[in-house]
Amino acid sequence: MQFQRRRSAGFTLLELLVVLFIIGVVASIVVVSIVGSDHKSIVRHEADRMVRTIELARREATLRNELWGVLLDVGQYEFRQYEFESEEWLPIDRRPYVGMVLKEDYLLRYTVPDAIRNEGAEDEGPMPQIVIEPTGEITPFQVDVYHDGSLVTTTIGTDGFKQVQFIDGYGTSNESP
Repeated sequence: MQFQRRRSAGFTLLELLVVLFIIGVVASIVVVSIVGSDHKSIVRHEADRMVRTIELARREATLRNELWGVLLDVGQYEFRQYEFESEEWLPIDRRPYVGMVLKEDYLLRYTVPDAIRNEGAEDEGPMPQIVIEPTGEITPFQVDVYHDGSLVTTTIGTDGFKQVQFIDGYGTSNESP
């Protein structure tokens, strides 16, 4: 009788260790899912910002009847306007087309078909990989926005006639959020 009372008075060390182990496993799962979703939301935000800005530039180039371009680099992209008098691509210094730098460790990887890749003359300066015509047509492209150090990637692109939009891993389009 005395043994039963003492036994029911508390937990054994083994029971406490099992409970702590379960709490640790659950906490690590929660932390990993939060960190992963943070990268996913930032990548999605950066891609969404790029889609919206390119589409805005497309509309503005059409309204102004100007030739615009997007110069892509690994961690940033820059909008340019072609100046016919000087025959060079000049940076656009108006918001929202300036300062398009991705957050640290977030990068771009782009694909432009070889058949239409723009090869500019050396005196014109750096040639944008994406050209936006005054008619609204745009160079077909695909851009991956990704986090360096994780597998989180979002792909955007267009065939040159449709709006720039999100593309899933199978090459089909998703509506932008």
